[in-house]
Amino acid sequence: MRTYTFILIFVLVSNSGFSQEKLMKYLPILFDTIKVDAKYNRKRLEIKDTLLSDSLRIGFRVALEFKYSLGNVIKRVTIRSVRLVYLDVQSLSTKKQWSIDLLGKAKWSRYQRDIWNRYSKILNYWYWNQPYEKMIDRKAYGKKAYFGGVLYVVPR
Repeated sequence: MRTYTFILIFVLVSNSGFSQEKLMKYLPILFDTIKVDAKYNRKRLEIKDTLLSDSLRIGFRVALEFKYSLGNVIKRVTIRSVRLVYLDVQSLSTKKQWSIDLLGKAKWSRYQRDIWNRYSKILNYWYWNQPYEKMIDRKAYGKKAYFGGVLYVVPR
């Protein structure tokens, strides 16, 4: 009985490690890290979306709150909240541009609300799962930090 229990625990632990490693391969690293693989070249963030008919360039800003100061390298990085603050959307075909932020939430069109909800989920997931322990210049940040970038969305 002990042998079967030991084998079951070994199999579960080894599989969970593999699935985490597999997940990290599909998670873009959104900042410079201490150890960068020689094969790793920072590419532009690009995702394919079946619900769009136009290519978009989306600038974003995300606010993060940590339990402890991010600069405290002794304590484990614990995220309290991730919140999308701002989107700057530009159509790559028509060059039409608009901003979506939390302050103007009452005036959003349905299209703007759909874009906010859709990409808020993606960006929140990415920022919740970043390897902050490997971040360069961690000591420059406190309990609150703002990160931003550009995401290109291409219709599938």
